[in-house]
Amino acid sequence: MNTTKKWSLVAVLCGLLTTTLLTACSGGGSIWKEPTLDKEDTTNNQKSPTASIEQILTLKADRLVSISYFGFGFFDVYVNGEKKDSSFSGSLEVRPNAETTIYFKAIPNSFNPEGLEALKLEIEFILHAKEPFAIDPELDNQPNPLKPIPTIVTFAWQERVNGEVTREESQTVKLYDPDNNAEYKSKKYKTEAK
Repeated sequence: MNTTKKWSLVAVLCGLLTTTLLTACSGGGSIWKEPTLDKEDTTNNQKSPTASIEQILTLKADRLVSISYFGFGFFDVYVNGEKKDSSFSGSLEVRPNAETTIYFKAIPNSFNPEGLEALKLEIEFILHAKEPFAIDPELDNQPNPLKPIPTIVTFAWQERVNGEVTREESQTVKLYDPDNNAEYKSKKYKTEAK
């Protein structure tokens, strides 16, 4: 067999092999399509959170107040729309007669190797009057010329699960009692969703 016939035979065999492979892979002559993945991969054992949890605290005071907040869970904090560093606690001052909104948004626990567990958020806060005393002109010559000055703080708390308001409450507190250092400590606002 001469060289030309050998190359012709190789070309014919390669062509037949290519045609056979294309036909077998394409399902008998139809066009090959990439497999499409469903939006949710059922073979993946990780769960994605089905809920979103948010707590919003809005407050306004007639005098300078500081607020300290403490949280349990993984969350982002926004103060008047500005994102703060995520941590378990923080504090800020509330200027007189200026409304301040603190927004807590639960985020998934990225340290859980088996997947994302239920979202949890637990927040509590302490309000503290920055200037609980003032000089009393009537007591100017007395041994103690200071008198307690009340600071009035109004706050509203709201819980949202999946964007819907599930609980809310509002309260007005008076910060002036020298026995409690002109403080108000909130209850724990706890939310959990699966």
